[in-house]
Amino acid sequence: MDARHLIDTARGTESAPRVLVVEDDRALRNVMVRNLRARHFAVDEADSMAGALHLIEELRPRLIFLDIELPDGTGWELLRLIRERGLHPAVVIASAVQPRAERVAEFAPDRKSTRL
Repeated sequence: MDARHLIDTARGTESAPRVLVVEDDRALRNVMVRNLRARHFAVDEADSMAGALHLIEELRPRLIFLDIELPDGTGWELLRLIRERGLHPAVVIASAVQPRAERVAEFAPDRKSTRL
């Protein structure tokens, strides 16, 4: 699935589709949030797995930008928890760590991006 399709899917029929940025690096999170808001997304943010899980259950975002290394767990654990709850938002893995092939195969994120 390409990035344009993910954004179109996230938009759906909403005027300001809800997106969640899960990133513990504040500077990077701020850049991502600012860019998404400039593109008219309703953006929420979390810096931990627990905070993200709470927002996902409460707000039901259509798209999640997800870091893998979080202070209280991993993005993979978070994906497992939300899928066990029957939730299936589009997910973009955005991590400085190159995800292992078996993790990508297990969770089949919609997109992955390794940042420097």
